[in-house]
Amino acid sequence: MKYKKIFFILFLTFSFGISLAEEKPTIQSKEKNKLPNVLLIGDSVYQAFIHNAIKMLKGRANLHYSPTLTYHTGQALDQYNALIGSKKWDLIHFNFGFNDIMYKDPTIKSIRAMHKDAGGVPVTSLENYEKNLQELVKRFKKNGAKVIWASTTPIYGSNGILYEGDEITYNNIAAKVMRENNITINDMHTHAKKYNESNRHKGTFSYKGATLHTPIIRSVLKELKLYKPIKGPLKVFIMLGGKTHMGSGVVGGGSAPRAGSKPGSLDNLVLNKKTAVKFKHLLNDKGNWKSRSDVWLRYDRRWTNAGLHGIRYAGDRQRNVGYEYSLGITLGDHYKEQVFIYKSSLGSPSVCPGFITVPKNQNIKFGKSYNSFIKVADSTLEQLSNTFPVYDDSTGYELAGLIINLGEHDKDISLFANTFPHLIKALRKHFKQPKLPIVIVGSGLGGREKPQYPELIKAQQAIAERPEFKGNVIFTDTRDFWPDPKKSPDPYPTNWYGNALSYYQMGEAIGKDLISLQKN
Repeated sequence: MKYKKIFFILFLTFSFGISLAEEKPTIQSKEKNKLPNVLLIGDSVYQAFIHNAIKMLKGRANLHYSPTLTYHTGQALDQYNALIGSKKWDLIHFNFGFNDIMYKDPTIKSIRAMHKDAGGVPVTSLENYEKNLQELVKRFKKNGAKVIWASTTPIYGSNGILYEGDEITYNNIAAKVMRENNITINDMHTHAKKYNESNRHKGTFSYKGATLHTPIIRSVLKELKLYKPIKGPLKVFIMLGGKTHMGSGVVGGGSAPRAGSKPGSLDNLVLNKKTAVKFKHLLNDKGNWKSRSDVWLRYDRRWTNAGLHGIRYAGDRQRNVGYEYSLGITLGDHYKEQVFIYKSSLGSPSVCPGFITVPKNQNIKFGKSYNSFIKVADSTLEQLSNTFPVYDDSTGYELAGLIINLGEHDKDISLFANTFPHLIKALRKHFKQPKLPIVIVGSGLGGREKPQYPELIKAQQAIAERPEFKGNVIFTDTRDFWPDPKKSPDPYPTNWYGNALSYYQMGEAIGKDLISLQKN
């Protein structure tokens, strides 16, 4: 079993490298005038995040990944011309480490993994690693490029092929070489270590959904003197809710709307002659889905999704949108400051007892959902600079609103009504904002004609109208946005029939109500 695990890890390393390194069109694509050309060279970890980095640097730099697969520093030197290509690079961001450190069979020239106890030796000795890096830096500079070295990310757990701590030894050698040559160091090791400390899926290669592209983008922008801090303080809005909150509005096309999509999908909204004019702002000049840099989204569902506002970071699935999509558009159009919307993922929690229980003696007890939410919310706010490349801690942030969509999973509505105000007060106390603007999203399932939760709606409205919450808590009614199932792409009513228009209208209404609270 030990050897099976070893070869599985190596398979991941090489397979990720091959699949992404073979995307030659990236490096061969037509250059955009006046933008600096940046070459990214790295192992499987870096390859896995190149697409996010390319997207977030769009319009500021042409970022390319070397199409030549190079496992280690020795191979990089042997295949240098293919690695570097014929292009004149303004900046080269590079890393070699994992495959220099790993243990191999010493009896053959090619790389074949071999357990250290079975006689395996490092692919590259420390002495040769230093010599190879010196030569690579010399050649990179000869190309005329600025150079950034990225340290190797952490190894967690020794398996006979890779040993925890070896990357630190090799990183120290690399740092020495870079200091001698006045090369900027991007400390990816520290960044990845912080991610692993708060990530439940710890492991050497468990970076799926992580924000490892962030320090790459930041270092590139700073080295090219293109780094421009955002307009702050950052306006932060946090979404908290259950099933409807997750977002099941069907999009269809991944990068652009797809003809022939079902009514009710986002594709249909922008392509249908009856609605195209109203929703043309969702597309750019080329007819692709538009993203906007003045609004950021983050959603922790199956893994962390974070980036510029757009369809990729919105709904429950990659091609679905929730109401944060139109919420971001509404808030982005209103604020001059950068906007950030964080959507938590807690499944289908109840207010009581999931979030909070208030016994007769008033000694409040917080439930599992409350504790989970506070943990992820605090962590998200603490890691803003690690999530978004152009956010600096000195910019600061303001928690400007909380959107709560809860109640549909509470069995006792009277208990919900008595408990929910305590939840509002507890959240405000935790975030140290006694008048934190809060939107209570009303249950709209079934619409006005056949509301599924009529008593819940009354309770939600009554809570928002309490004198103690006047001017800082508002109820957003969503019943008018209930879709016609015959004009929707999804058969499930609990998903609002997958109707993107419904989710869009919800987000727009919530955004307008939030803005109205800011004026009080």
